[in-house]
Amino acid sequence: MILKHRFTLFALLACLGAALAGCSGSQDEPQPEDTDPGVKLRLVIDTGNKQSRADAPDYYEDPDGAFEDIHTLRVIIVKGNINNPDEAEVEANRLVRTTATGYPVDDILEFKVSTGSKRIYLVANEATLPVPAAVSYSTATAFLDSYMEKSSFSPAILANWLVSLPGSNPGATQGLYSNAKNPNGLPLTEFFDIVVGASSDDLQYDETQTVQLFMTRAAAKASFNIVVDQNYKGAGVNVTGIRLNGLNWQQYVFPRNMTYSPEKEAIITPGKTPEVTKVDRYTTSFQTPQRVNGVTGANVTMALEQPIPIAANTDKTVGPLYFPESLMPATLAADPSACFSVQVELDGNGNWLEAKPLGLDGNNIQLVDGAQAIARNNHIKVTIRFSEANIITATVQLVPYVSVPLKPTFGTE
Repeated sequence: MILKHRFTLFALLACLGAALAGCSGSQDEPQPEDTDPGVKLRLVIDTGNKQSRADAPDYYEDPDGAFEDIHTLRVIIVKGNINNPDEAEVEANRLVRTTATGYPVDDILEFKVSTGSKRIYLVANEATLPVPAAVSYSTATAFLDSYMEKSSFSPAILANWLVSLPGSNPGATQGLYSNAKNPNGLPLTEFFDIVVGASSDDLQYDETQTVQLFMTRAAAKASFNIVVDQNYKGAGVNVTGIRLNGLNWQQYVFPRNMTYSPEKEAIITPGKTPEVTKVDRYTTSFQTPQRVNGVTGANVTMALEQPIPIAANTDKTVGPLYFPESLMPATLAADPSACFSVQVELDGNGNWLEAKPLGLDGNNIQLVDGAQAIARNNHIKVTIRFSEANIITATVQLVPYVSVPLKPTFGTE
């Protein structure tokens, strides 16, 4: 009996061993090998701020005022076919705090990514942005956080993300972002399509590559210089409000079909500290949402906290006023009335006096396809002059409040 039971036990153990061996054998079957060693991708991002700008021409403007400081920067890296949600995958999504000039705090913006095609989205000061209409998140940050790594990705929501002037469309309103629930600085955005690890046959893919990028401010801005001639005959009235007419009511959060001169490109170089090439980049064309009210468009109104007296030798500048990048319909390019214009209010009584339309008589307003345009990241400086003939005229200077590459190192040597 003892031998019989011992044999049975040995037989059971033998069968169990064979079973385990069989399982082990299935686990040891060759698995697909990941032959992509990956890349350490480091981002160098120009935010257009004033550090390292000593050699910048005077024609360019630095950001101005606390609202143009940068507080946060988000980077989303998507790999695969960006136009096919089944093939696009979020590879990295990071939100970092920055200094006021856009340098990340305690982060070198380095990402371990695979080689191949990427789209890099950049968003600064996201807390000021509205939530896209297509989603139901409580904040823009919660929405952007939802793009987790390894999740599938569709670019449509980002491409169609809009910000609107407050108020009824296209009624008289305050400036863009003036109704933001959590204002945290003027937003900046951009995106780039790049190919990592394919530009050099002798590049060691496990080493660092640096890509140079830039961002643009997601608004245009205006300031107004009120000048009264010495011999102006009017007296005893004050300017209490200024209105800019003919604008788009909405704009895309990310640039839509925007072209630049020189052309937008992401420069990828091996190593961590490349020499950054200075580029003076201009916007040459862009697309806006469809205009609702033809040439009339929307307007933005700035109520002055301190009235400006219309008296001889007055010379005072007010602003800035932020508004959507705006494009007159191309079908109206030949219409001389299809112009942006300025009005001033006197003594707060609702009496608005209109000046000559902007862009006439040699005024420097940009044209896109022959139609007047004011692109994001541009600053129009409007001079409103009260002449001795009791005529109000307005002239404009367009300043490329544009991206000028810096040499940020983000903590590198």
